[in-house]
Amino acid sequence: MVTNSQEEEYLVAGPNRSGITRGRFVRWVITLVALCAYLLLPTKNYFWDGIGFSQTIEDSTGIATLFHPNHLLYNVVGAVPYRLISTGYHDVRALDLLQRLNAVFGAATVYCMFGILMRLCFY
Repeated sequence: MVTNSQEEEYLVAGPNRSGITRGRFVRWVITLVALCAYLLLPTKNYFWDGIGFSQTIEDSTGIATLFHPNHLLYNVVGAVPYRLISTGYHDVRALDLLQRLNAVFGAATVYCMFGILMRLCFY
């Protein structure tokens, strides 16, 4: 039996209480809004290190040239999708791809932080 407080907690609930909670729904909505904002509003104020990282990815001949002492995995994580996408689309630039990857990772961070804050504030 579902009480009134349990009915309010679930958006879609059946007799077995399966459904999407409001907290999860809001979490996904905020994450998607953040992802859309990140993807629709990329920066045009580039810093030299981002240009350098994208140039390193485009010019790399092997994995050893991708490691940077301050950002150990950034070039490697960017180079893998760049190599996969550039085989089919020759006009893709690493800088654009890195911006999109940062948008996805930024939205994933929003998702994680929302979950952490929900647990700290409401449980």
